Amino acid sequence: MIPADEFPRGLFWDRAGHLDVVTYLPRKYRHGIVVRDRGYRWRRANDKLRVLDTVLPKEREVSVVRGGVT
Repeated sequence: MIPADEFPRGLFWDRAGHLDVVTYLPRKYRHGIVVRDRGYRWRRANDKLRVLDTVLPKEREVSVVRGGVT
């Protein structure tokens, strides 16, 4: 399952034939303080959704994920 605070954005096949899912991570606040910035997370869709990578842009906002994992 994808955690409730993440939103699916796309599915991609990599060169090894694995299906990966990209989810969007909105900012997470605790007591009014940002504890996680916004970004994207790659998960292996056919391996119990284990986390492969997390991208948290610091300088500019990312609005679209283009392409696939190669």
